[in-house]
Amino acid sequence: MASPETLQAFAAGLRAIAAAPGFIATAEQSPELDNHHWILLLYRLADREVIAGFGYVDDPITGMLDRSTLIGFVESMVEIDLIEDAIVGVAMPEHGGVDLTAALSHFRPAEA
Repeated sequence: MASPETLQAFAAGLRAIAAAPGFIATAEQSPELDNHHWILLLYRLADREVIAGFGYVDDPITGMLDRSTLIGFVESMVEIDLIEDAIVGVAMPEHGGVDLTAALSHFRPAEA
């Protein structure tokens, strides 16, 4: 039911997660993480470079995450990614910051 572009993006995300050193190390330490949700965030930096933030939901939640749970986990990841000693946080000043305006201009939060 998804567009070809959406499926390509999904497949690229899966490959990026599976190839990430963090996924490999975590999977080796905790094989039970098969039931976890893995998240790959791509940040477009102000100079148009792209950097990835990578993480997982550390509570096994079966099925799809509901919207509010997913947004909560993404918000937590962004907070962690943007601290000064995180990879994304270190790259931001070197590349002029993160450009979120264009990417999120269509986004309207759901009403509570």
